[in-house]
Amino acid sequence: MKKRFYRIRNLDSLLDKYKELENQEIFFQSTEKLNDPMEGFMDFIFKGDEVVWKNLIIHFIFCFSKVNLIYKVIGEKVRLDNKIIPIFELIDVDKKQFFFNLLSDINKNKFYEFINKDSISRNELESFLKTINHSFFADFVSSESKIFKSDNSQNIQFLLNFYSHYLEVIEQFTYPKYYVASFLEEHYNSSVWGHYGQGHSGVCLIFETNNKEEIPFLNVICGSIYNSNSKEFENLYSDQKLKLRKVNYCGDFEEINFFESLGRISEPLANSFYVDENKNKSILFDKVLNNQEEWEKSFWDKYENNKLIKTKDWAYEKEYRIVFNRLIDYEIEEKYRKLKYDFSCLKGVIFGIKTPQIKKDEIIRIIKNKCYQNNILDFEFYQAYFCKEENTIKNRRLAIDIKKELLERYLEDKINLKVELICFNAKKENLNNKINEIDKIIERLKDERIK
Repeated sequence: MKKRFYRIRNLDSLLDKYKELENQEIFFQSTEKLNDPMEGFMDFIFKGDEVVWKNLIIHFIFCFSKVNLIYKVIGEKVRLDNKIIPIFELIDVDKKQFFFNLLSDINKNKFYEFINKDSISRNELESFLKTINHSFFADFVSSESKIFKSDNSQNIQFLLNFYSHYLEVIEQFTYPKYYVASFLEEHYNSSVWGHYGQGHSGVCLIFETNNKEEIPFLNVICGSIYNSNSKEFENLYSDQKLKLRKVNYCGDFEEINFFESLGRISEPLANSFYVDENKNKSILFDKVLNNQEEWEKSFWDKYENNKLIKTKDWAYEKEYRIVFNRLIDYEIEEKYRKLKYDFSCLKGVIFGIKTPQIKKDEIIRIIKNKCYQNNILDFEFYQAYFCKEENTIKNRRLAIDIKKELLERYLEDKINLKVELICFNAKKENLNNKINEIDKIIERLKDERIK
């Protein structure tokens, strides 16, 4: 059965700045910019044997050493950021023990105490990496004191807090980022209108899904192909139906073992975590790399579940969402997160209590043009108002009949087409006459040639 969902937008997004209505676009926002700080949260724990733990610490030390080396060269000329951390660079197997031996005896003892725990939280790991980080940083400052002019410089702060940046970027080994377009099951909540509708001055779009609660989009990026002429990769696009899914307000994020989540990265990089310098394999090697079908199901099920979880504080929104991500890319550029929907699934709009009349007129004009261009013969316009009797926001349908204007435009089109047809027929008759004349000349020339 078809179902309706509601999407409240402010006027900047819908009209003035981003022109979502004119462009028929739904924007998929990054989780970092959503209003719930828990959006995008993955409850990573770290549970593994000595092989994976030692390789993780070696990887951390390797990355820290490389970034320190970069800082020696560039100083404060270029700002350091997460993108400069070489997490995908392979470590020479013969040098692994060298990096591990850079740990002080105290930190080595802490390491062996640390990994004997059953499982370790992200916060516990962060605390341990911070200890290593500051130990290395102190040694670095001592040996390279000449290049340090201020402890308050941005790059120095980056090196001091490297452990935190490192934990952020290694999440790229696991799941891709996802992006969200939010819809509502209802459109009566005043708080929702106040927040998402810019103090009730915005507009609510009414979408109707198919029987599977899907919305059809016309420009979903689905891959890339190499152009030999431009020598660049070009994106491929396709029509796709994306499903709305109900948000779960339990707030119960499933734990995800980081060490069991490395099956997406390249095989050499995965091996660098699951195999040590003496070719000893972790007990997780077979579970992750040699049992891909079972591993993938468990891995992606956790991802899908976590994308729909919010805390109970947000339950009043009654949200459904479309989640957009690409399996082969960790991030998606903003310009590729503006997806064009099929206009036929937009059934109506509800003007907010404070929507300015000039903006209503602009929206009505755009809608009428869209209906004409897409052969849509009916569209619903509503006005929101506060109902004192029921103490809630309700809406009433406005007497805006697009059929009359559509009829006038189609009649005008018909007249114009008839005129074009008359002109075409006249031109066709003229051309036929010319062809007949040419045929006669050709026949005469043939006859004279025979004589």
